[in-house]
Amino acid sequence: MHSSYGLSKSMTNHKTTSTNKFNKLICLQDSRPIFKDNGQLKITPLVNNVVDAFKLSLGDVFILQPDLSFSSQGCSDQLFVPCISSEQYSVWEVFQTALISNKPIVLQEEFSKSLFNINPNKSNKSKKQDFIIFPINFLDKPIGILLLGGYRERNTHNFISMGRSEIFNLVTIAARGLYREIYQANNLDPSRRTLNELLVDIYGHDAYTGAHSNKVAFILEKIAASFGCSSDTIQIIKWSAFLHDIGKMFIPSRILNKPGKLDEADWVLVKKHPEIGSQIVMLTTGLEMVAEIVMTHHEKYDGSGYPLGIARAEIPLAARILSVVDAFGAMTERRIYQKPVSYEAAIRELWRCAGTQFDPMVVKVFADVMDEVQMGDSA
Repeated sequence: MHSSYGLSKSMTNHKTTSTNKFNKLICLQDSRPIFKDNGQLKITPLVNNVVDAFKLSLGDVFILQPDLSFSSQGCSDQLFVPCISSEQYSVWEVFQTALISNKPIVLQEEFSKSLFNINPNKSNKSKKQDFIIFPINFLDKPIGILLLGGYRERNTHNFISMGRSEIFNLVTIAARGLYREIYQANNLDPSRRTLNELLVDIYGHDAYTGAHSNKVAFILEKIAASFGCSSDTIQIIKWSAFLHDIGKMFIPSRILNKPGKLDEADWVLVKKHPEIGSQIVMLTTGLEMVAEIVMTHHEKYDGSGYPLGIARAEIPLAARILSVVDAFGAMTERRIYQKPVSYEAAIRELWRCAGTQFDPMVVKVFADVMDEVQMGDSA
């Protein structure tokens, strides 16, 4: 059963039941460092992108402060501003309650109006909206609140446009990334543990995407070595291969496994995954080179790719290599919407697209290396 805050609940009762609980919240903070907001956190562009992709009306993150207030990260375009008075509930108390219970809370639209100044130019008066508060905790430490607004499915914590899995993924990534930013002082985190956690996230959302990423990483290591890349560079490229499709965590399974052609709305979501994936990598690891490769792995040699539309040498070499290996894997693997093609047919297709979609030099090296692998397997 979901929690819900509406106008029928009295402020007196809410304060009486919450006072002792807030002592628990203080204890949970324990040795939490004082978080100084020195500008936009890396969570902000990710939330903005997800809100835009799923056509939500609102998305924002509020970081818990030592005095138990909350600092907005300004993810939304000012759809609302806090509007608190002595006659109204304190929005911070509602946020605190969600953190203590570690359960989502639905704010009915009527109650939301008493907490926030809704911008009449931004809200759709013909439809009823709900705001849902999602607590962000990591390793038993309270971090903050994710607030999303939109049109909710009846009696759920989901929105019509954004399902349970995608919301869970956003809260999970936000928790891991914000913990790193707040508690680890923005240290780079190239650890195997973080990589494994992200891979588990991929497999959990879509098993094919996880298996595909593993196969791509295996082949990519051999191609990078053929280009004379250093061991450090090869490691970065391997991380990029494992994580290149991490942004698909925010693409519903019904789209990833759709038997027929994707419609325009589906493609809008799909084309978001390189940018969202790059933002996830930056938020959770801080590894800029990996994030750059993830961002550009769907760029095309002739400049017709996405999301940046860059061409030739503007595309990092590692991304040009990843693009070829990724396409080869996609062609030779069985999917719901396609049968796999033969090794020979996949190589022919790569050569056909050399100079337009792919870097011809990379296609040549890839074909040579794969021929050696094929001969080795048949020996």
